[in-house]
Amino acid sequence: MAMSSDPESLTDKPAPRASNADRRFRTEAKVLRPDASPLSSLVGKLLGRKSEEDEAEPVAASPSPTTPRPGGDRRSTDYERIGAFLERNGLEPTPDHYALAWEYFVAPHSALGWAVDRSIETEGGLSAGTAAVLLEQHRAKLSAEKLTDMIGEARNHIADGSQLVEQTRAHAKAYGTALKSEMNGMAGSTDMSSTVTALTELTQSMIQKTAEAEKQLRTAVRQMGDMQARLAAAEKLAESDALTGLANRRAFEKTLKRTIESCGQSKQPLAVAFCDIDHFKKINDTHGHATGDRVLKYVANLLSKVSNGNCHVARHGGEEFVILLKGRTVEEARDIVDKARADLASRNLTAKDTEKLIGKVSFSAGVAVLEPGGDGSDLLHRADRALYRAKKDGRNRVYL
Repeated sequence: MAMSSDPESLTDKPAPRASNADRRFRTEAKVLRPDASPLSSLVGKLLGRKSEEDEAEPVAASPSPTTPRPGGDRRSTDYERIGAFLERNGLEPTPDHYALAWEYFVAPHSALGWAVDRSIETEGGLSAGTAAVLLEQHRAKLSAEKLTDMIGEARNHIADGSQLVEQTRAHAKAYGTALKSEMNGMAGSTDMSSTVTALTELTQSMIQKTAEAEKQLRTAVRQMGDMQARLAAAEKLAESDALTGLANRRAFEKTLKRTIESCGQSKQPLAVAFCDIDHFKKINDTHGHATGDRVLKYVANLLSKVSNGNCHVARHGGEEFVILLKGRTVEEARDIVDKARADLASRNLTAKDTEKLIGKVSFSAGVAVLEPGGDGSDLLHRADRALYRAKKDGRNRVYL
């Protein structure tokens, strides 16, 4: 069956990129106005609002290959460097490859820069598969850092909200103390007019402060609700694979830990399967990285169909997927995974945009079951060893 017959498979629409996820996390540096409410200003930062100072003092742009630099316009030179880099490594001019080259030239001594250099030195070049893995790791690191910053700002909001509540409590206490003092003064006073005037002014002041505090608290509650929704969305995004939409490795590791604890309490079996697409580098090299992305999405969609309330599917990295099967024995898990393997292997896949035949695509898998007293590390290690043997013995098979 041709891949183009499946609406969730290969398509001529550009595959979603991790950079879209990164942009959702983007926050701008802002200056806190001295006359502004700390809570409003800080929540404004998280919600993406600009202060007057931000608009008055633009932040200098970071260097980029298209930004003119002192000494003349170097755009053409930068384009030539990036083009030469892609051509030298046999990389297609896709947005992801341009992004990788841009990051490499802008920050050659960054972790990504060192990783690219090591790959070129050890492999004699940078393959499309390696480039995809390096860029994915780089983007995941950025997303995690930005989420951490976001959570840090949320903590600041909570602290400032607590400060507002404390200030309101202090005002109420001060009002009570002053009111008690005036009441004590009334006991021995023959001139009540001054006391009544003082009480009236004190009460009016307290009413005004209470009204202001109430307004600020209503605003704070609304903004806290918005912030919580944004944080929940950000956390979900940080645990999703941008290309396939599956859970990513970070989310899988958290789920694995929880599931092991749950199965330990309920005495249910727990199996895990590593699935690795066979000859994926050849697919990338022959048909291009964009087609490789579509194959990844297709396989992800196929594997997700085996999912149910007791099954968790994630992209573990590169062309490798992992399936967590709760309440399944090792034999049951093997049969489920093997059914998906046979389904994929029976298809002739075609690229929708070019109508070019990709042909047969298969995956190999290794399955293991959690042993009594075992942990996640041991479980994954045994599944990985089974996958290695399946690859070594010819691929397109499932081993225990």
